[in-house]
Amino acid sequence: MVGLLRRSGPQEGREAATALYELCKLPENRRRRVVREGAVPALADFAVAGSARAVEVLGLLARCWEGWQELCRVPGVVSVLTGAAGSGNARAIE
Repeated sequence: MVGLLRRSGPQEGREAATALYELCKLPENRRRRVVREGAVPALADFAVAGSARAVEVLGLLARCWEGWQELCRVPGVVSVLTGAAGSGNARAIE
């Protein structure tokens, strides 16, 4: 899913982000699968492109220590999140 998120267009990226969102519903998947596979930088890039779903997944990942650490390593993550919140999309703002 992470590879698809990095290499795809908007529709495929949205589907990949949705699949990652579903995986992240289980806390163990956040740590063992999604964070370790390098999803955080790819999701941050997709969030910059305006994806509310990517912001939602980042929010789920921030709930575990490993996800939080990865978010802190993304250059300009605060700008990414404030830009997404400023987009006016209700999901991204939440």
